[in-house]
Amino acid sequence: MLFNSLHYFTIILILVPLYWLYLYKKKSFREITFIALGLLFYGEMNYKLSCLLLLTATVDYFLFQKLYEEKEKKRKIYLIISILVNFTPLIAFKFLATFHDYGLFGSATVIQIPIGISFYTFKSVGALVDTYNKRIDKPTNYLEFLFFVTYFPALLCGPVSRLGQFQKNFEIKSFKGTYLLEGFTLILTGLFKKICIADMIHHLIIQTFEDNSQQLGLITSWSIMSAHLVQVYFDFSGYTDIARGVGRLFGHSLIENFKYSLVQKNIGEFWRKHHISMTEWFRDYIYLPLLQVSPYMKHPLFSMTGATIVTFFVSGLWHKFDWTGVIFGLSQGAFIAIFSVFKIKTKIKLLPIFSWFLTYFSIALSTNFLIASSPELLSQTLKGAFSLNWNESIPWMLIAVQVILLVNMLMLSKGMYKAVLDFISKRSWLQSLTYGAYATVLTLMIAIMANEKVNFIYYQF
Repeated sequence: MLFNSLHYFTIILILVPLYWLYLYKKKSFREITFIALGLLFYGEMNYKLSCLLLLTATVDYFLFQKLYEEKEKKRKIYLIISILVNFTPLIAFKFLATFHDYGLFGSATVIQIPIGISFYTFKSVGALVDTYNKRIDKPTNYLEFLFFVTYFPALLCGPVSRLGQFQKNFEIKSFKGTYLLEGFTLILTGLFKKICIADMIHHLIIQTFEDNSQQLGLITSWSIMSAHLVQVYFDFSGYTDIARGVGRLFGHSLIENFKYSLVQKNIGEFWRKHHISMTEWFRDYIYLPLLQVSPYMKHPLFSMTGATIVTFFVSGLWHKFDWTGVIFGLSQGAFIAIFSVFKIKTKIKLLPIFSWFLTYFSIALSTNFLIASSPELLSQTLKGAFSLNWNESIPWMLIAVQVILLVNMLMLSKGMYKAVLDFISKRSWLQSLTYGAYATVLTLMIAIMANEKVNFIYYQF
C-alpha cells in the first residue's frame, strides 16, 4: 500500500476518529489494534511477510527477556543468537535477489527483497543490543515490544526508532487538537515533497536523458547526478514527514530524520543531518564497536579512518548488495576519511561556498551509483561527467528547479522565513488561506500524476 495513495489516507481518516473515541483509553486494546494494523498493512503485499515479521518479533522478545535476566556469559550467547536470527533473513533475501538480478535463477523465478525488512530488523537489533548494554531503563512486555516492532507508520522505511525513545508512546494520552494540526501539517508537507518535488524531478531527469540520449555533456551529466541527490532528499524526507504525521494523529512522536542536509558545508555535517536515525544506527552499532576492538587504538586517526571506511562499506552493501552499493559505500567512507584527516592535520579553512561545492557534488557522484534508474543512465552520466564535452543542450529547467530548491532550503536552515511563518501563525484567516492554497496545489499535482505514481526510493532497500 503506497503512502502517497488515496487508499492509505482513506483508512487513516477512518482510524483516527475511531481511535480517539473508543481505543486510546484501554492500553492493551490499543496495543493489539496497532499490532493488528501493522501486520495487516505489511501483509497486504504478501501474508507470508506478516508471518515472518510476527515470528521474528516473537523470537526477539524471548531473547530480549533473556538479555534482561541471564548472567553475563549467557547474555553474550543470547546477543550473538539474536544478531544471527535477525540478520540471516535480511542477508539471505539481499543475496538471493542480487543473484536473481544477474539471471542465475532463470527468468521464471521472481525474488524480491521484502519492503521494510531492513528497517524492522535494525529496530529489533538496536533494542536487543541496547538491552545487552543496559541502556533500556524500563522493562517492556510482549505487546509493547510487538507494538514497537510492527508500528505501521514507520514499518516500511523508518525512521529507525530506538526502544528507549519509543517507550513514551506506550503511555496513554488524552486527545489534543494540536495532534491533528501537527499531524496533518507534516502529512501535507511530506506529500508535497514527494509528489510536487521528488516525482517532478524524477520526470525531469528521465526527460533530460531522453533528450540527450546519444551522448550526455559535462553540464548535463552533473545536473542529472545533482538532481538524483535532490530527488533522494525530498523523496525520503517526504516519506519520513508522512510517517511522523500519521503517528502524530494518534498522539505519538517519531524523531526528525532530515535537517537541511543538502546545504551543509562539509561531509561530516551532511551525514549528521541526513537520514539521521539510520546514520546514528550505523554509528552506534558498527562504527563505535569497531573503534573499541581496533588493533590500532594507539593511533586514533588510523583507527578512526579504518572504522569509517568499514562502516560505510557495510552501509553501501545494505543499500545495494552489488558493486554499485560497494562503490557508494567505499567512496563515501573515503571522502569522510579524507575530510577528517584534512581537518585534523591542517589548519587550512576553505571558503564556505567551495567547501559546500566539494561536499555536495562528491555526495551526488556517489549517490548516482545507487539511484540511476538504468545501467544506461549510470554509464552515460559517468562518461559525461569526466569528459570535456561542452557541445550539449543545457537542461535549464532541471538546473533552475534545483537552484530554487537549494536556495530556499538554505534560507529555511538560517531561519530567514521565521518572521513570515510567525506572521501567518498569528492570523487564523491567513493560516487557513495558506493551508487552502497548499491543499489546492497538492490536489492538482495528485490529479496530474495520478496515472504515473512513483514508488518511494527507499522501498528498494
